[in-house]
Amino acid sequence: MSSTALRRNELGFTEVLFQALASAAPGLSVTLAVVVGANYAGGALGLSLIFALVGILLVATCIGQMAQRFPSAAGFYTYVSRGLHPSMGPMVAWLYLAVWIVFPSTLFLPFGNFVSSTLHSSWGWSETPVWIVCAALCMVLVFSFVYSGARFSTNVGIVLGMTEFLILGVLALTLIAKAGSHNTLSVFGTSHADVKGFAGMSGIFAGMVYAIYGFVGFENVAPLAEEAKNPRRSVMKAALLSPLILGVFIIVCTYAVTVYFGPSKFGSFTSFNGGDAWIGVTKEVWHDGWYVLWFALLNSCVASANGATNAGTRHMYSMGRINLLPARFARTSEKTGVPTTALAVVAAVSLVATYVTGSVLSGGPLEAFAFLGTIETITAILLYMLVALAALVYFLRTRESGYNPLLHTVVPILAIAVMIPALMAAVGIGSGVFSFISPLPSPFNIAAWITVGWLVLGVVYAVWIWTQHPDRARATEHIFIDEPEPAAAGAPAAAAGAAAYR
Repeated sequence: MSSTALRRNELGFTEVLFQALASAAPGLSVTLAVVVGANYAGGALGLSLIFALVGILLVATCIGQMAQRFPSAAGFYTYVSRGLHPSMGPMVAWLYLAVWIVFPSTLFLPFGNFVSSTLHSSWGWSETPVWIVCAALCMVLVFSFVYSGARFSTNVGIVLGMTEFLILGVLALTLIAKAGSHNTLSVFGTSHADVKGFAGMSGIFAGMVYAIYGFVGFENVAPLAEEAKNPRRSVMKAALLSPLILGVFIIVCTYAVTVYFGPSKFGSFTSFNGGDAWIGVTKEVWHDGWYVLWFALLNSCVASANGATNAGTRHMYSMGRINLLPARFARTSEKTGVPTTALAVVAAVSLVATYVTGSVLSGGPLEAFAFLGTIETITAILLYMLVALAALVYFLRTRESGYNPLLHTVVPILAIAVMIPALMAAVGIGSGVFSFISPLPSPFNIAAWITVGWLVLGVVYAVWIWTQHPDRARATEHIFIDEPEPAAAGAPAAAAGAAAYR
């Protein structure tokens, strides 16, 4: 049996919050994403992270302000439609599909690689068949969790999220204790930003840009709005609180490993232990207990893929509901309330994306992870900028009651300004403007061009929708949560919602 409605009031604030926290994969962010900034900021990476946190909080404020006013499973494309123009809604919806197409695979690939590389180094097992089997196991786990319903899967996210926070937190405290007299707050200044060619603030700023990548995923809270209790409040709070919690956690962990490893040589941290730097320091302080960190990283992959799949299926559901995708995408299970067609498509696409990239690229699953991650990151940063612009235009146009120039004008402008160099670095253009940007090597330059091509297709798609099916474009700004039952595109309720824009 199937229906066409998500289950209202299914999720409490804790489930909503951990949807955001787990989706950002704090374990992977600390050990894989953020440490890239050490190549530029050196031992001052902690200061870069503080600046990155401020930048992400600016974006999160824009998302939260729009989510408070327009709670919808459609998330970003409703925000942009309301803030800029409904003709842009289909383009943003299309653009966000790129995130959901690749996001789960960026977790299945490292899961398979972590297991296969460990078994290879410990017992000489062949890596290729092992990573393929283990990636498949991760898929089965994640899709089973999501298929069981929003409440079940988000509760799984709470357990998994708490596990990785606990393990990384205890490891950080261990490193701080082992550092002893070498603990110093000087790592939050510029004195240790001593990487050749990036000394001082140039290194701090470069590290900040790359540190932003460690926060991507927190926005996955937005598509759960229609299943959350008191969505206008809970989604806004989760959008702000999740990056703050993530930021503090990442800063503490980075501080711990910096003072333990040594701020003066932290610029070379990423090459330590053959590139498995965090595993290396964990072996030094926990010895055979490094397997606990290994478990936390596997846990992080599952938790993040679970959150990403939850969000992706709701996004596709919202598009099917207004015929931006075939109407079958709006079908949900009567038993669990899960968009079944959307979940099946995510599973099929993830299977193909994981095994094609992991097998074709010469660097195997880790290079495939970075390849798909490039597409995901470029798209996410571009969407952050669009939402910030939508918030700016919306509040300047409406000047609604409670309008605050700082919150509703200055913050969106600063959010856009911070994301510009991050986008340039992700695409690999602008080395003449910022010295830390370099052209992307192959095959990551291909990933950047794939993203650009997807954006161009999105523009073409949006033009076609606006000219041939304008009712569908106008439906992108409708807030279905205000209706007893979701309305179809072109129905009176959707038309009434569109009229509110004009």
